[in-house]
Amino acid sequence: MAKSVQDFINQYNGKRVDDDYVCSVQCVDGFRVGCKYWGYPALPTVTGWADGYWWYRNSQGWTRYFEYITNPKALKPGDWCFWAIGSKSCPSSHVSMFVSYTNNLKSAGNFFGENQGGNGGFCTGVISLDICGAFRPKALINTENETEFVKLLYTNILGRQYDTGGLTAWVNALDNGTQAKSIMNGFFNSREYLNKKKSNADFLTDC
Repeated sequence: MAKSVQDFINQYNGKRVDDDYVCSVQCVDGFRVGCKYWGYPALPTVTGWADGYWWYRNSQGWTRYFEYITNPKALKPGDWCFWAIGSKSCPSSHVSMFVSYTNNLKSAGNFFGENQGGNGGFCTGVISLDICGAFRPKALINTENETEFVKLLYTNILGRQYDTGGLTAWVNALDNGTQAKSIMNGFFNSREYLNKKKSNADFLTDC
């Protein structure tokens, strides 16, 4: 089944997870839980602090699972942001998942993570964007691409706006290993498309 940022929030909101059993519930536990959610290894931070993930991102091999984002004004929901030790917002360093910007200047955002704002468990809080960088899950990027692909099939083959149920079903099929060409065949062989009784020329145009 296709996963999403909102599903992750719904699943863990309010929960306390000590994933590494070190120093009780910390923000790095939230990141480790996020890694497992996307099917990635939950590696320890090299330095013991959250920003260690960012500074040692290449030596730990995170490029296999994430794209690196350095512009705080180019974040997307699901990006895991890192604050360095000594930063104004999080002087002890921090890691949390970006949800949305709070203003047009994009100087602060809503973040979902553990041990932030005086709350030990998962919660959403507003934090300034003085980050050192962010990880963008490649699995999330793939899901976004799959969703856009299916939306195009609705537009170009059926000639209409997608319906939520159908979109979710097709994206889940792709996520579970169904080939893209099989999804396209499903659209062309659907009763909705066949009932259009298109000419050969129109069919070729749709292809």
